[in-house]
Order: sequence, then C-alpha cells, then structure tokens
Amino acid sequence: MGARLSGPRIAAREGEILTCGVVAGAVQVPSAGAPIVLLADHQATGGYPVIATVIAADLGLVAQRVPGERLRFVRVDRDRAVVALRDVRDALAEIA
Repeated sequence: MGARLSGPRIAAREGEILTCGVVAGAVQVPSAGAPIVLLADHQATGGYPVIATVIAADLGLVAQRVPGERLRFVRVDRDRAVVALRDVRDALAEIA
C-alpha cells in the first residue's frame, strides 16, 4: 500500500485538510511527520497533505528499497518524467 520513510520529521501546517483523490507515488505526510509514498495498492482518497509525487518511472525503485536504504528526491518537470517513463518501458520491452 505504501512505503513509510524515516528521517527528520516534516511538520505539516496547522489546520484541517479535506479528503482528496490520491495517485500512486503521492508522498503524504501524516501528523507524526514521517512521509509515506503511496504504492500500487494505495487507497483512492487521503486526508494528509501531499508534498510531492514520485514519477511513474521511479515508483518501482521506491517499492524495491530495503529498510534503512536511502532515497533522494529530485525535482523533475513533466517532459523529463515522460522521457524517463519511456526509457523504462523501452528497457522492459527489450527484456520481454
């Protein structure tokens, strides 16, 4: 359903958040401050703040991390995300 991350606590802004739809890769921050990256079997809606979204090309890499392994997030634009997804799909097509 999701991968909980550890590290420095991320403080959410005060106030109530309305429930909204979420996608695979959404990085939610519950009140305890430990982010959760939503994976393939994630819920359809969520009420925690979403601070980022892992691009589809990298979501499998997040899911395959072992406990304690480090992750690094880098901002990418839409065009780079599309190119990365095409590259992953091409690599998988070559294997098949």
